[in-house]
Amino acid sequence: MNATVADDTILDTTIMRDLFFLGRTLGFKYAHLRKCYTIFMYGIIVTVIAFVVVFSFF
Repeated sequence: MNATVADDTILDTTIMRDLFFLGRTLGFKYAHLRKCYTIFMYGIIVTVIAFVVVFSFF
């Protein structure tokens, strides 16, 4: 740890690598969240349509 902090080039490389992988992980997270919200919204739409159909026939 002390060797990493003492050398500026190693520190810069380590910080850049950490930021890169944090950004990549956040990209995957937001892609999954977008997929989940899309499925949720389609479910809400299908539920409303089913409610209207059932309510109109009965």
